[in-house]
Amino acid sequence: MVTNRYNSNTEVSKGPNSGSGGENISSTTDARAEKVIKRFDRLKSNRSNWDQVWQEVLKYVVPRKAWVTRTRETAGERPDDDLYDTTARRANQILAAGFHGNMTNPATKWFNLRLQDPALNRVAEVKSWLADSENKVLDVLNSTNFNDQIHETYIDLGSIGTSCLLVEEDPIDIVRFTAVFIEEVVIDEDAHGRVTTVYRKFKMSAKAAYELWKERSGPKTLELMKDDKWDEKVTFIHCVSPRETRDTFSQRSVDMPFESLHVEVDSRKTIAEGGFNEFPYMVARFNKVAGDMYGYSPGVILLPDIKMVNAMSKTLIKAAQKIVDPPLIMPHDGFLLPLKTVPGGINYKLSGNAADRIEPLETKGNIPIGRDMINDYKQAIHNGYFTDLFMLLADRKNMTATEVQERVAEKMVMLGPVVGRLHSEMLDPIINRVFGVLLRRGILLEPPEALQGRELVVEYVSPLALAQRREAVTSVSSLLQMTGGIAQFIPEVIDKINGDMVIDEAAEIFGVSPEIIRDAEQVANIREGRAKQQQEQRQLELAAGAVEADKTLSESERNAAEAESLRNQK
Repeated sequence: MVTNRYNSNTEVSKGPNSGSGGENISSTTDARAEKVIKRFDRLKSNRSNWDQVWQEVLKYVVPRKAWVTRTRETAGERPDDDLYDTTARRANQILAAGFHGNMTNPATKWFNLRLQDPALNRVAEVKSWLADSENKVLDVLNSTNFNDQIHETYIDLGSIGTSCLLVEEDPIDIVRFTAVFIEEVVIDEDAHGRVTTVYRKFKMSAKAAYELWKERSGPKTLELMKDDKWDEKVTFIHCVSPRETRDTFSQRSVDMPFESLHVEVDSRKTIAEGGFNEFPYMVARFNKVAGDMYGYSPGVILLPDIKMVNAMSKTLIKAAQKIVDPPLIMPHDGFLLPLKTVPGGINYKLSGNAADRIEPLETKGNIPIGRDMINDYKQAIHNGYFTDLFMLLADRKNMTATEVQERVAEKMVMLGPVVGRLHSEMLDPIINRVFGVLLRRGILLEPPEALQGRELVVEYVSPLALAQRREAVTSVSSLLQMTGGIAQFIPEVIDKINGDMVIDEAAEIFGVSPEIIRDAEQVANIREGRAKQQQEQRQLELAAGAVEADKTLSESERNAAEAESLRNQK
């Protein structure tokens, strides 16, 4: 749902990813800073169990992000030194690429803007304005860093089940996107389960902080700048939540619907206050249990299988090494040490028992059985990550359209709820946010009078969205086939089918552009013109028949007259 259409306030939140100005406040200790820090600590403590789960999942699925409970000592440090299998990593990459390619593909149009009243969607000026607005929103998304950052959120969704995307205004690119990792973020929901509050704790260099807030920076930042310690990090908390009291007629940023506060943690002081017209943090959950604020992911659900594959792969590697380079059995004495087992190595034997010799120790390991067991677990991981669905959508060479549709429909039974959640928790707010920014900047055309006071609806036409809705088309197609069979015996049954409505419904389900489907008035004019032509054609045919009849009659009369004349002569 696209809302907050016509608020012309210029939003302000001067933060680490914002290029707009802010309403800075005096750098003095205040109750708000203490409240923000305590609330963050409390929410962080409440999710401690989640932190442990995320750390373990990320170790196997996205090792580069496995720094939730661990601290990175040096840049480039790797936490994956005891990993032996990459199945989960590759499956998560396929899931992320599948979501991006089939939900937010930059090469195709993946959403339409519509009004809830279908009749208004067919009004020429409304249709033109909606099409222009859609194109401008898509142009902004494709010309900014949206695509690389949305892909990173899909990575987080598949691994830990909760992603966070920050959308801010930008003086150059209009909007800028930042995929914020969950380690920095704590969230809170409203009574309806919607994420309406985000606290983000992050670090930035004193130099970067000073560039944002200048002399109004916090005491810690100013101290580091004074001592020429520009590269040292300063910790901040950014809090965004619904504003409890505000003047709805005010144009000031501190009266916008969402409050924005920046606190310098070291000095415990609020350094900047601003506001947002739309909630700037898009927090999405892959799956969610009632009562839990954070989401469940394939990585969390499949963690036992992932750990099992890793352990079995380690064992299989060791078994293969023993077969290729087996341990040796040798007598207690008789050979001079050290024993040389390299190619071409020569070992010297003392005189003794002639039967003394070096032999390999056979471990009797069964590599094929181990490989089969691992493959079963790997397949379970790929199934849990919907790899087969995304590969099916990407490669349809060896299947008919009907086979593809049936198999996709079968897989979408499991993935459908996830797609619906991502639409409502992530994509709807993104489009709403970008739309609002474009409207306030005057980039969109002036809305037609018919749109005043009305809400716009986002209609998704991506492959995944259409796959969810194609079941309805299958039902209609089955009805038409059955009706055609009955009509062979009872022709009147065709009168029960409203052909125009069938086409309109199918076009809407398939996401066909409204410009392709003629509206009712155009269809009526075409049919009226066709009926008129048919009537004129019939009249011409009747006139031609009458002329022919007159001609035939005249010839008959002439022939009769000639015959009568001949009889008289006789």
